[in-house]
Amino acid sequence: MENNECRCACRDLPKLPEDPVVAMAYVPMQTELVTYPSAEGFNNGTLFPELDKKFYGGKCCGQM
Repeated sequence: MENNECRCACRDLPKLPEDPVVAMAYVPMQTELVTYPSAEGFNNGTLFPELDKKFYGGKCCGQM
């Protein structure tokens, strides 16, 4: 595949829906207070193992 080819399906999607609505977020209280050692937390981007969620996605064509 050449560098200028795009295989993602999101390239033709609009930036916003035609009729966007307001959303309400819910953030549960953090209950685990176990922490990584500071160097490991720095490498993971968080001191808290329960918040250590790896990102497996990627950017869509032409988006940063």
